[in-house]
Amino acid sequence: MNTNEVGEFIIENLVTGKARIRVSFVGFETHTTDLEIRNGQNYKDIMLTKDNIHLEPVTVFAQKREQQILDVPAAISAVTANTIERLNINFSIWNGLKF
Repeated sequence: MNTNEVGEFIIENLVTGKARIRVSFVGFETHTTDLEIRNGQNYKDIMLTKDNIHLEPVTVFAQKREQQILDVPAAISAVTANTIERLNINFSIWNGLKF
């Protein structure tokens, strides 16, 4: 599920009764909450707590000479704009870091 620029989201077609929602995002602790779904609109504020992430270092190598991509002795992947649109990737890193 995706949120809008201020973190709001809508879950549609829920039946009334008890529900459990789990919210997670990289760099934050996962939050699980139980709620009672009633007819009409239901609101729930959820705040995620920052979590420490320990990542392994990444080494980037570069060279000055020009090469064709097929001549480079490493695995390289390119993502096209069509793929990003097809996967509905509309996430802004800056907006995702706001809290």
